[in-house]
Amino acid sequence: SIPYLNLGFDKLENDAVYDGPPEHSSYLIFAHLELYFRNYVFKPSSSDLARIKIPPSFRASLLRRNNNVVASSENYVTYWHEDTIPTSSAAIRSFNPPTFPLRTFNGEMVARRGRKVMMADTHKTILLLSNAAFYVIKTFPENDTDEFSSAVFPQACARHLISDLRRVTIGFGFQRLTLYFTNPHHDDFVYVVLSTQKKKTAAMLQKLLTYAREGKGEGEFVLDNDDARVFDALANATSRGSEATKGGGIIRHYQTVRQKWSVEERGTVRRVVVL
Repeated sequence: SIPYLNLGFDKLENDAVYDGPPEHSSYLIFAHLELYFRNYVFKPSSSDLARIKIPPSFRASLLRRNNNVVASSENYVTYWHEDTIPTSSAAIRSFNPPTFPLRTFNGEMVARRGRKVMMADTHKTILLLSNAAFYVIKTFPENDTDEFSSAVFPQACARHLISDLRRVTIGFGFQRLTLYFTNPHHDDFVYVVLSTQKKKTAAMLQKLLTYAREGKGEGEFVLDNDDARVFDALANATSRGSEATKGGGIIRHYQTVRQKWSVEERGTVRRVVVL
């Protein structure tokens, strides 16, 4: 039986007792996140599911098999702490991205018909991978003072069987990945993960492919690259620039960065540097 389908997650968490190695009980969760995931959230040799709160709309996946992996034998693989933005309506319903006012290069707010233009931004998320599923978690732990002994459960925005990952698009010179998870009821769940670093993106892609391709036949999984679209967009942008930038020669590199405004309350804005 799967107790998570019969009891509320809050009750399960309230009744939970830390049963990992006793010598770790006073460790701070935020400082030892992988250890906490490995030894408590996905307790070794346990017949229970991962100790993660899952929204009602995703709980049906607990009853489904993931190729040859039974849902009740879920094991930890790894996690990533990355900027993520949902881009399909199904994914946006799982968690709304933060928004900020669009500004010009000089920092002036852009308005249309008297209203500020708002832009969606990424959210720093924990992307958690098990041998059976992929979790999107917005914030964990909520308190930096939480210790292992507090036995708190992460709150997931979404849980997808890793076998439902049908497509991965590499983008922006290995600075981002776009993940497409099948959704039997609506459009796909689509998330863009912006690591901005090639090595981190490549390592994440390798892990995902190891589990997503398992048991799939030819044509059931798509791996593609959208760099051609990026080059076309950059060429179009330089062709419309000043005389000094037109026909801008060979693109050596392009990098996603965060620009910090001189006015502190504006925060940061994502920019692209082209060399």
